[in-house]
Amino acid sequence: MKHRLHFTLLTAGLIGLILLSGCVTSAGEHDGDGRDVDGGKAGIGMIPPSPSRAMVEALNAWDDVGRAIDLYSHAIEIDPEFALAYFKRAELLRHIGAFELALDDYTRAIEIEPGFLQAYVERGFFRMWELGDEAGAEDIERAYSIDPNDVPTALAFVDLLEWSEPEHALEILNRLTAEHPDHPGPFLRRAKMRRNQGEYAAAAEDFAQAIRRGLDEPWIRTERAMVLVAAGELTEALRETEIAFEQDPDSPDVALMRARLTILIGGPDSAGRFYQAYLESEWVHQPVKLEAAFVAAAGGEMDRAGDLIRSYEEMEDDPLRAQLAEAGALALAGESGVAGDRALQIVRDQEWYAPAWAMLAAIAVANRDAVPPEFAEELELRIAEMRPDLRRLVFDHTELLIWLRLFGEEHPEIGDLNFTFP
Repeated sequence: MKHRLHFTLLTAGLIGLILLSGCVTSAGEHDGDGRDVDGGKAGIGMIPPSPSRAMVEALNAWDDVGRAIDLYSHAIEIDPEFALAYFKRAELLRHIGAFELALDDYTRAIEIEPGFLQAYVERGFFRMWELGDEAGAEDIERAYSIDPNDVPTALAFVDLLEWSEPEHALEILNRLTAEHPDHPGPFLRRAKMRRNQGEYAAAAEDFAQAIRRGLDEPWIRTERAMVLVAAGELTEALRETEIAFEQDPDSPDVALMRARLTILIGGPDSAGRFYQAYLESEWVHQPVKLEAAFVAAAGGEMDRAGDLIRSYEEMEDDPLRAQLAEAGALALAGESGVAGDRALQIVRDQEWYAPAWAMLAAIAVANRDAVPPEFAEELELRIAEMRPDLRRLVFDHTELLIWLRLFGEEHPEIGDLNFTFP
């Protein structure tokens, strides 16, 4: 929800500029400081004189949701057929949790303008995500059927198809990149899809294409750096991270990427401060705490490692991942026997939990006594079965990748497992 609101606010700013240029004549001429020629100035407590002016003021009041909703309502009172005002009010009502009212406004916007593609798309995702109504997919399908060449609509349809019909989704993205070669959106979306499918080199190229077409943002460069890591291109990944740091030295995402690359390239000593910079940010992806815990454990700071793992467990309903992290921290602290027992217990209780099998395999290579002889053959067979998917498994559980690198510093023989990255 948060990322969709962010997209809406960015879109709102662009619409505001367009509306502002079109409403000057309807609202009166202005001098250089924005005052009306007759001496008035629209203030926060004044009623805007036209629906267009109300829309502009509502867009400018994005940080005051109540005021913005009132202004959209005023625009609707003046012009009950103002579809965009209904749509924008729906977005804000959705944000504050007034779901029934939001649904009514989305629907009214579509009734007024049956070709309002974004209203169909947003109502569809709203119905699916907030209301739990899978039939909301029909709204997105309807928008795509109206205009399959509209890029934002087509990308929304791809979001709908990615997991259920990935081949169809990829066909759409290939068509969009061919038909809209200067638009960065299809390249970015294809990059994410290829990343999710484990096609890391292809994903890195698509991220690069999106950057060349104007989406040169630090977060995109860090995304590209991560898939480059997965593709084994560590030097180029580091270069992308350095560029992202130049663009935004205070970015927590850039700090996180620098921490990871510091470990992967072989200099973990300074990773702790980069992790700390990330963990002090406003929004933290909780599994990163497990990565930082492994760095702390490798540096002999077991108390800090334990605090980070407990903090993760308190924030996330994922005790299994926390238990495995405890085992990993013990292994890094030199207690591979105890760590092996912990990991072994996890795989016996939860045979499906692949990360535990991968960690246990590494511990077993480093310390043959950590795994009972009668279990060694089963472990070998299980790893052989998992091997085709291990590369993606490690990438999907980044803390496991970090653990393998840190553990490999002391036990280079685990490289023989051949399921980590170059």
